[in-house]
Amino acid sequence: MSAEKSIPLSRKYEAHGQVFDSVVLRAPKLRDHIAIGDPIEAHRGPDGNGRFVVEYLDRIEAYLDRLAVPGKPGRECLDDLDLTDSIRLKEAVIDFFTEARERLAKPTNSSSVAANPSTSSAT
Repeated sequence: MSAEKSIPLSRKYEAHGQVFDSVVLRAPKLRDHIAIGDPIEAHRGPDGNGRFVVEYLDRIEAYLDRLAVPGKPGRECLDDLDLTDSIRLKEAVIDFFTEARERLAKPTNSSSVAANPSTSSAT
């Protein structure tokens, strides 16, 4: 995962003396995750089928406060984005977590153990 993600916006904005058409967010770190928690939760439906997602907008806002890279354009410039671009930023925050969970779900590559017999336990 890249340390920063650039999110293109639907148009140019001007705020606090900056003109911008994209926003750069840094990847969350342990300290951010511990302080804020998960921005969404996925739950199964009552019958065990289907799935619904609960978004915690206050947590997403807290992540934007921490992750917006100053000068690119910086958190102070984001409050007046239109709805389309607000949703883009919200989804970008959620994507950091979705991508991390997908990486966790992938099986680890065990070929390095098989390729190096000295690391296997022989009896």
